[in-house]
Amino acid sequence: VITSANPSTVCQGSNAQLNASVGGTYCTAAYTSGTTLSDYITNVTLGSINNSTGASGSPYNTYYSALNTNLVAGSSYTVTGTINNGGTEDVAIWIDYNHSGTFDASEKLGEQQTLSFSIGFTVPPTALNGTTRMRVRNVYATTSIDPCNSYTWGEVEDYNVVISGGVTLSYTYSWTETPVGSTLNTNNTASVTASVAVTVTVGSTVAVVVTVTVGS
Repeated sequence: VITSANPSTVCQGSNAQLNASVGGTYCTAAYTSGTTLSDYITNVTLGSINNSTGASGSPYNTYYSALNTNLVAGSSYTVTGTINNGGTEDVAIWIDYNHSGTFDASEKLGEQQTLSFSIGFTVPPTALNGTTRMRVRNVYATTSIDPCNSYTWGEVEDYNVVISGGVTLSYTYSWTETPVGSTLNTNNTASVTASVAVTVTVGSTVAVVVTVTVGS
């Protein structure tokens, strides 16, 4: 859960809008040398995604946010593509099925050492509906590839996938102030008269704090 207060510093008796969103910021998957010795992805194909590319520049990590394809929970698919021949090339793919902003070990679709990859997978029935991220990562001569660790040579490409037929979560936001004394309106706007720390609970699993500082 990502929270913010706008503005975060107010005068006594002023209003602050409290905001909360579910998800996280994806790691950038760094490289020290990246594509400089010809290790890079040349094509990724999945459904309506068919993207042919050359070598990217530093930081060797490209998010193709305008490209996406539809996936149905319980259905099987295959991601295919090619890697430029810079030597021994490995590739791994993940989909963030639970929309957490991280690529968990259980979300790894597969890994191959090849210049022409074909990785099959089945979208789990527990996958969350909506738009989420797919990561394709090439690393030179490396197995057991991690989605975030820094490597020497290679490249990352991220894409959107839109899942349907899975699970739709209903998030409930509840705001409580510490210390008690500010007014919490039904639109989740806090009219603060003292320093306020607001806890946001999403369902029954996550609680985080956003602070509004009251100036003189």
